Amino acid sequence: MTRQTNFDVDFSFEGNMSKLALEYNAIDLSGNYLSFPFPEILGEKAFAYLKSVTGNAPSEGTVELRNALADFITKKYFRNYCPQNEITITAGATQAIFTAIASSVKEGDEAIIFEPSYDNYATAIEICGARPIFIKLKDAESSVDWAEVQKAITTRTKLIIICSPHNLTGRVFSSDDMENLQKLINGTKIRIISDESLADIVYSDTSASSATFYPKLADNSFIVGSLSNSLGVPGWKIGYCIAPKTLMDKYRKVQRALVNSVNHPFQLAIADYIARYSTLFPNMELLERNRNAFHEILKDTKLKLLPSNGGYFQILGYSAISTSKDIDFIELLARDYGVAVAPMSVFYHDKICKQQVRVNLGVGYDDLVEAAHRLSKL
Repeated sequence: MTRQTNFDVDFSFEGNMSKLALEYNAIDLSGNYLSFPFPEILGEKAFAYLKSVTGNAPSEGTVELRNALADFITKKYFRNYCPQNEITITAGATQAIFTAIASSVKEGDEAIIFEPSYDNYATAIEICGARPIFIKLKDAESSVDWAEVQKAITTRTKLIIICSPHNLTGRVFSSDDMENLQKLINGTKIRIISDESLADIVYSDTSASSATFYPKLADNSFIVGSLSNSLGVPGWKIGYCIAPKTLMDKYRKVQRALVNSVNHPFQLAIADYIARYSTLFPNMELLERNRNAFHEILKDTKLKLLPSNGGYFQILGYSAISTSKDIDFIELLARDYGVAVAPMSVFYHDKICKQQVRVNLGVGYDDLVEAAHRLSKL
């Protein structure tokens, strides 16, 4: 557990990794993107609305999308949320999370974050004058040490942020994890932000988990999703937050101060799509094929394949090969093996190196297989 009082954020590493790939003409597995096609009908609907819809949408989102999303959530999670006052459409998941943080903490408060994590959690907390408390996940296959979380809680703790599927490791919170979290906040005023922006990208060998399944969690949680990620169009930046009205009232006040309107035509196109289709992510079979092929090639090598149950990243451990820092190891991979990957140390506030790197499984199949064969020579 670490208390942080200043922020030192490196926003440039993904750009640097791409430059490294170009410099050595390497296959680029370092990025945060998907190379799969998105549904043709979704593009057609968006194009049609772009030609006819030019006005702003309501700051809380269009009625059409909130209604469609409410129906989708009821069918998937068996919990009802009122589209009128418990669902808000956002300009992507990152904005949804910032708004939830800004409506939950103030100067002097503390918020617990599990690492590794993207920097947007801690940065938003600090902008609001609060202090992030970091707890490191032991490994992708490890359960959360809830005794450590309990020790981290003080009278200043106002917020705990979880992410499942984890957007870096692919780890999905277990039912035991969710039950423990529910017990932990029972009788407190601690709020939860459950980042479920990859909830629709879960492999067939894993059961999805959501705070919506746990009544006491749901009653105290901002649950964040990303429709644009789920549909394979991350650049559209259409997210959402669902929460009880008691939490959503303040959330929407902050929302109105931050975002006057989220992209109107895209909201209408997505509303039409999710009203028609029960499954959002259209490329799960392709992604699972990629993961399985990558694992098959590398399973008997010195690289350690950490479990990946959701999302589109794979963590590789290289401690059996080298004790080098990950920022040095990735250059060796790009230069000598023609594969560019991302260092995991940048996702820790103290830049700790665990001899792990991140691979994007969402690239083209041929590139991924070729990269795996190159890595197998390590």
